Amino acid sequence: MNAPLKPNAAPVNMTIFRPTVQTTGHLRPVMTLDLHEPSTTSFHPDGLFSITTFGRVGSKERDTMFSVIDIRVEIIHPYLYKTLVSMKSLYESIMQGKTYAKWDPVENDLVESNPLDGDTGYQFFMEHLPIIKFKLSESEERRRKIKLIEKAIKENKMVTSRILVMPAGYRDIEVDKDQRIVDNEINDFYRSLIGVSNSIIGTNDLTSQVFDVSRNSLQRSFNALFDYLYTMLKGKTGIIEAKWARRSIVDGTRNVITSIVSPVGKLGSGDALTLNHCAFGLYQTMKGCMPLAIHCIMHGWLRDSFENGVHAKLVNPKTLNAELVSIGYDEYDRWTTEEGVTKLIDEYENKDLRSLPIMIEGKYLGLVYRGPDMSFKFFRDINELPKELSKEYVFPITTVELFYLSCYKRLNATGVFATRFPWNGIRSTVPMIPRIITTPISEKRYPMDDQWKIIQDQSEMATSYPTFKNNDHFDSMAPHFATLAGHGADFDGDKESAGFIYSDDAVEELHAKLSEPSTYKAADGGLLASSMIDPVEMVFFNMTKAMKPKGV
Repeated sequence: MNAPLKPNAAPVNMTIFRPTVQTTGHLRPVMTLDLHEPSTTSFHPDGLFSITTFGRVGSKERDTMFSVIDIRVEIIHPYLYKTLVSMKSLYESIMQGKTYAKWDPVENDLVESNPLDGDTGYQFFMEHLPIIKFKLSESEERRRKIKLIEKAIKENKMVTSRILVMPAGYRDIEVDKDQRIVDNEINDFYRSLIGVSNSIIGTNDLTSQVFDVSRNSLQRSFNALFDYLYTMLKGKTGIIEAKWARRSIVDGTRNVITSIVSPVGKLGSGDALTLNHCAFGLYQTMKGCMPLAIHCIMHGWLRDSFENGVHAKLVNPKTLNAELVSIGYDEYDRWTTEEGVTKLIDEYENKDLRSLPIMIEGKYLGLVYRGPDMSFKFFRDINELPKELSKEYVFPITTVELFYLSCYKRLNATGVFATRFPWNGIRSTVPMIPRIITTPISEKRYPMDDQWKIIQDQSEMATSYPTFKNNDHFDSMAPHFATLAGHGADFDGDKESAGFIYSDDAVEELHAKLSEPSTYKAADGGLLASSMIDPVEMVFFNMTKAMKPKGV
């Protein structure tokens, strides 16, 4: 009889596969970017769609035969790469040549340095990787990451110079009805790898720093290929999770519809919510644009607050002076990694924490000046405050301020498709422009530059700077009331789903659509929406569905 499965034991064992000459030497390599042979319509025998390599179109072989790309130089397996940089972001900066570092014999690790004392680059990091002693912490997840990296290094599975190419049958080109070639996007990743690897010629020393740029380019392409395949397998409609998909909304949010909250201080000021706007709480917007929100937060104020993996620039609560404070790896990961910032955003759901000062090791993360002239500025030391400005308006940075001021310009520049369920017509789904609302009673403030001068630019204005009078926060969505009739919705608990878009092309297309007059024209020649809606008629309409409100 087989022994019972131990608690917490994985039912499937998985390991990192490192393609080598021994394991992939029998595969015909892909070596050229050419689609066809010169002056013919036949697939090039050494290309991505080669009949010689993958078999005839429509054959079983074309769905089973793999190929390989020999990139010549060694790069890190994408999964191991992501694990490695998640433990210490400095590693990625070194490999990309953005940060100089030197070996610290006490820490047994690379630490940030300068061009005089340190070095940088992909090969410089790879030379030190085998001797780095990763610091353990109380985090079980960090322990697993370290174990994975150390095992990969020991078993020589950390790097590879050969990348598998999936069978052509799954990514073949097609010809549409207009006789245009339609290509699968995964082929672009393979082409990128082939193009860079073909430029590596003329030397036997493939570990030279001369190839650092090429190796970083290959690493990015390999990472992108891995992410594409991983998402395809793991996503809601992917092969692995298709039968067990959860009912969560990816890059979106689902909220109860509430009345719009955006007081207008001056008519014509340009900061009022319009027919095309939809107000969202800060938490809902960050969850709807999670990858973008994480990027904004990590590359905002936090970017220069932490260094070397063990230190942070914090503020002494008593003196309000900046100090370089030693912190633990857990705390460092919490504020500098995607995983850590994701948890911070999830914790923001707790309203009691939002208006509290951010404390790390008993110190403030930073200071904020909230001027009586409706200005604001983050800074680190009270001595930075100009003499003409009063300390009365200096406060420790709160969580809501950090997240809002890190994200508001970028997230307000996204787009959203709001859908009311059950779907009852073409106006149940409406393209809108999101606007973050932090607190129901908020302020409009302008940032200050490095010289503490107010930036009087409408595009820079924080239209919903949080106030801290009653610790109340906006946690819903509020479309313009003129869209409610089309949704068949009111304020009795109806919910809408909002799918966020934030690629430049998609947002540009959404704004172009909203600028077309035809967008607001109904089939009968009238307007799709109007502000001339009698509230009483709207109530009866939603109660009886027997009367159509005017202007709808």
